[in-house]
Amino acid sequence: MKLFLSHSSVDKTIVKRLANDLKSTGISVWLDEWEIKVGDRITQKINCGLDDSDYVAIWLTKAAISSKWVALEWQSRFADEIAEDRVIILPLLAEECHLPPLLRDVKYADFKSQYSIGIQQLLERCGIDSRSRNAGFPLLHGNWSCHDGTFGLSQFKDDVYGTYDWMGRSQVGRLTGRIIGSRLIFRWRNHALEGVGIFSIRDETLQGGWWMEWEGPSFYELMENPDFNIKEVHNLTRFSLRRSKQHSQC
Repeated sequence: MKLFLSHSSVDKTIVKRLANDLKSTGISVWLDEWEIKVGDRITQKINCGLDDSDYVAIWLTKAAISSKWVALEWQSRFADEIAEDRVIILPLLAEECHLPPLLRDVKYADFKSQYSIGIQQLLERCGIDSRSRNAGFPLLHGNWSCHDGTFGLSQFKDDVYGTYDWMGRSQVGRLTGRIIGSRLIFRWRNHALEGVGIFSIRDETLQGGWWMEWEGPSFYELMENPDFNIKEVHNLTRFSLRRSKQHSQC
């Protein structure tokens, strides 16, 4: 499967990230920066890339909507979509913008709300199970909650990041972490405090806790010893999170 990424040069940084993420799942990606070399005829290379691709994905921003190149790229395959009666054009909405009439009734991948949501939807369109570890998406993406708070987690491969709202918004902060085996090791921080923690990943629950960094092992010490027994931490805040269908307020 080959996917052509149409975008404005203004958005090249985030689009290159997307290209690398898609490539890691086994999708062949056509990106101008990778395919067009010094001395190449640009129009010829783009035409070949469009003809050889199964999908044309459009990174939709205000800059892309204003770009004549972007319009030419995806519109060149629009007739093929109708003639072949199959989906070819894939809108990727990255920000609020005035969509062209031909795209207004086409469902888009929602990168505007959250990058991980958009790429999950895009992979599903391409027939890749976004929940598979082999696709780079284990099962932690989403909202998690317990009696004392809510967590909103995003994930790509084994890297996890997100926000939390603890004890009725009295403690709101961010966390970053890494999955090692069946454990999530993470750092958390709010406006006044910071620390580390561990969750054991068990189906639809995350069980573990957190502590101030000076009250237990550091993040890097945990990375070296992921099987650390959290019972050894004296001032441990222990809790269990369950996946929540409600939107996190973090």
